[in-house]
This record gives sequence, C-alpha cells and structure tokens, in this order.
Amino acid sequence: MMTSVLKRGLIAALLALGFAGTAEAHLAPRTLGVVRYDAGARPQLLLTTYGLVLREDEVWRYVCPVRHGGPDTPPAIAADDRTWLVTIDGAQLFEPDLTPLTDKFGDVTVVALPELAVLPEGAFALVLEGKGSALYRLREEGPERIFADRDPWQDLIATDDGLLLARTTTASVVEFTELDVAGTVTSTYGVPRLAWEVSLHASPDGARFAVATDAVSSVVMERVGGVMEIVFETPGIVGAVTRLDGRMFVSIDSALHVVNEGVATPTGDDRQVTCFGHGPAGAYACSNLQVFAMADDGALGEPVFLMPWVESPSVEGLTTDQAATCDFQWNDLRTEAGLTEPMPEPMVSEPSGGCTTAGRPSFGAALAIVLLGVGIRSSSWRRRRRRRVCPCVSSRRPCASPSGSRSARRPRS
Repeated sequence: MMTSVLKRGLIAALLALGFAGTAEAHLAPRTLGVVRYDAGARPQLLLTTYGLVLREDEVWRYVCPVRHGGPDTPPAIAADDRTWLVTIDGAQLFEPDLTPLTDKFGDVTVVALPELAVLPEGAFALVLEGKGSALYRLREEGPERIFADRDPWQDLIATDDGLLLARTTTASVVEFTELDVAGTVTSTYGVPRLAWEVSLHASPDGARFAVATDAVSSVVMERVGGVMEIVFETPGIVGAVTRLDGRMFVSIDSALHVVNEGVATPTGDDRQVTCFGHGPAGAYACSNLQVFAMADDGALGEPVFLMPWVESPSVEGLTTDQAATCDFQWNDLRTEAGLTEPMPEPMVSEPSGGCTTAGRPSFGAALAIVLLGVGIRSSSWRRRRRRRVCPCVSSRRPCASPSGSRSARRPRS
C-alpha cells in the first residue's frame, strides 16, 4: 500500500512540474456546495474537495487551503452574512474583501474536521476531541463549548427548533440526539439498523433526512414528528437526498433517481450527481465539481458553476514551500474535475529574499518538490482512510452548503 501511496505522490509532483503523466482516477468529490451568494443571488463562494473557489469582480479564483490552515478544505458555512471556517487549529472568519483571512478566534483542539450547522442564533460546530465529541457555538470572542460526549458523533444539522446529532453504534443502531441552542439534550432515540456511515441532509421545504449505509445498501430516514423514520431502502449507495415540490430525489450510486411510493426510478440524466443543495436562487445539484440548477421536476438546467471558469490561484505572499503545496492542491482539484492538462507554473515570491523565480525548477528544487508531494499525498491518503468508508457535501458529502450536509467521518471499528 505504501508503494501505491509513493507512486501517487510522484505522479502528482510530476504533473505539478509540468511533465507528462497519466492522471490517476479519483473518486467522486466528498465536499462541494455553494457557501455564499452575492446581493444578486449569484454564487460567490464554493467549497470543493481541495479548497475554496471565490468569485470577485466576475473572476473565479481558487483559494489554496494553505491560506487558511489546510491542507484539506475545512467545512465552511455562512451565518449572519459571515462565513466561518473551522480547521484543526480553531475557528476563523472568511472575509472575501480581506487578504489574508482574518485571525483565528479561540483555538479549539480537534482531531478531525468538524460538521457545521447554522441557526438564527448563530453557527455551531461539532468536533471530534480525543475519543469523544464536543459541540461549540462559534462567536467572535471565541468558540463556546456547550455540549460534550465521551463517544463520537458523526454528523450535525440544524432543525427548526434546535440541533440534531447522528451516529452509528456497535449495537446495530443509528442513534440520534436533539438539543436546543444552549446545548441541553431534549430527546435521544435510535433506529435499529446495521450501518457504518450516517449523514444528515436538508431540503428546501424544511425536511430533514438521514442516510445510513453499510457500504452495500442504504436507507433514507425522514424526521417526522420529532423522530427519524425509515422512508426508503435501496441495495445501492445513497449519496444525497432532497425533496422538491413534494417529490423525493436521491442519488443512488451517483445516478439521479426520483422516489415514488418507495420505488426509485432513474430520471434519465446521465450526469453523476454527488450532492444537492439550495439557496436564494433555488435548488442545485453537484456533478463532478460542477453545479447545475435543479428544477422542481428534477431536471438539471443551466450551469451555476463549472471548473473551467476558475483561474489559477495566486501565490502572492506565500513561501516557496507553501506555493508548491498550493500548486499540488490546485492540480489535484483539476484532476478530480477531469481537467488533466498541465497548468502553467506560478510565479513564486519569497517575502524574505525579495527574489522572484519563474520557469522550470532546477533538478534539486524539482527533487525537493517531488518529496514534498509524496508527503502531502501520503498524509492526505491517511486522512481519507480515517475519515470515510465510501465517497460522496459530496453530500455526503455530502455537500457543504448553507443548508446541506458536510462530511468529516470518524473511522469505522
């Protein structure tokens, strides 16, 4: 396995240096979704598998995770016209008008990326701490810890009257706990079901769904009367679920289906769907790092976002190592989107030395970048092995959107 990891790291490094290579196959993106809209209800900030994509002055640009404490993309959510990012270092506000990002507020020690939820009372983050979980309310003066459990929870979502946590257990039960905004538990219940993975999803009509899978089959549960009830089962893997105009739509093995009286029928669209979301402009569906408007009948319409629209990231103010990391992440994102041609190498500025380098690196520099790529890819592989059993916020990814789900999964026993 380590040989495979080293090989993938070398391939990524060679691609970043502009050498010819064979693009490795990537699984569907785990995280993708619109995080922020502008005043005209147009997408302004998107969350992707390998970083944020920001539109400023009609130009889309990739924002490297190294600028906000990467290496992977943290969950992000808009709340009260603000966008929170939460990394393993803590919480910070993302302000598109500010470069660099604002300072972090009140570091939180976590061992996995958290799930985020938003209510009128503010944004909340569920993080894995040691072997357990903690729930924080995000505030500018510092995150406030309002709930803790010695066992880990897997997902978090906002409801009309509070917060909903979900997890699987070794007793073949999918367990749910509901809390108010102060962190007080209002109810706890379980649905008997063998599952390795559970994710929570929201639809435009206010419905809340849970998807549980054992990596072979899936069940969809809907919150009815304050508790989750199974409403659909399938031998496939459900990656996302939503409801539009009274009809349930699910992504089964990345294919779009409509569910009627418990029977799932393919819609006929041949695009792979990895997440659903909604915002001021209506519902949307994600497809291989692309976002399309979604009509009430499930038809995918005009593109809301396409990867070819995105320009190369700026490396201004980054060190040589940070710029190399940014370049690897940018090429990872392009490879996942199917855009595998080599990208022009960025101009790298050294703040301390004042010199600028351009063109092909020397052999020594190339070797250093290759070794860096090996480390980055190896670290990324280990994190992904811990955090997921199957691919997607994406939606579950799951997707990261103001009302969609995000994914950061705990390891399976």
